Amino acid sequence: MIKNNISNDIRQLIYQIYSDDDLSDIRGNIVEDIVFNFRYNNTQIKKERQCVPFYNGKEINTEFNDRILGSDSLTNFDVGFWNDDNFIELIECKCSIKNFLSKKDINKIIYMNDIYLKLKKINTKC
Repeated sequence: MIKNNISNDIRQLIYQIYSDDDLSDIRGNIVEDIVFNFRYNNTQIKKERQCVPFYNGKEINTEFNDRILGSDSLTNFDVGFWNDDNFIELIECKCSIKNFLSKKDINKIIYMNDIYLKLKKINTKC
């Protein structure tokens, strides 16, 4: 009975967190913490919020509609995990498709796709 109560409480809490737009920072923090603790706990891996990828000390960015997308345009990833100078994983947290419907978010999709293609060229393990 206690397990069922705990399970229901957790389910209700998760539903509340994912249905309330004012809690978007909490959602991102939860995803970051889960990924970090399950994949990188007790390692030398570091995490950085609102990050952009670098290669050989230079930011990797992209151009779209005569604009450079990257840190100067506030286009970035929610969190990146890295070791030394190498990014291991870049994460963008979205819980609803409606979050990809604005012009700003379309730029973000283009940015993420282009970064993926550039990183894949540099390192085929991407």
